[in-house]
Amino acid sequence: MHGFYWDRANTVLGSSKEAAIALRMQTNLYRATGPVASTTFWTALNYDGHNIDQSGRFDYTGYNSAATGTMQVPADEPAFVQIVAELDAFVQGVGSMGLLNFNGEGNAIKIPNLMCVLHTQPVNYP
Repeated sequence: MHGFYWDRANTVLGSSKEAAIALRMQTNLYRATGPVASTTFWTALNYDGHNIDQSGRFDYTGYNSAATGTMQVPADEPAFVQIVAELDAFVQGVGSMGLLNFNGEGNAIKIPNLMCVLHTQPVNYP
């Protein structure tokens, strides 16, 4: 994932200003026969406060262990993986602005590596 962010609430004195900007990821693992077996949250970006001015680029193109999960399923049962991306920008007050830009030139949101590892365990019959 990569992109540009700008979170600004500090341009005019004497007014109530608040700004927040966040990028969160959630990984859900499902068994085919039941509810969610594992849920993992990862906050990649989180700025929140009054009279702030935060801007820059973020880049997560490698692995992130906070976004992983595990579950056990029988060998013949399908397993499902769901990735949820949450992008929030909030501003309030005079002279405030918030931006998460994933559409401009050179900006995008991508999940660069989705890796599934299968660990097998032999079944011993008596």
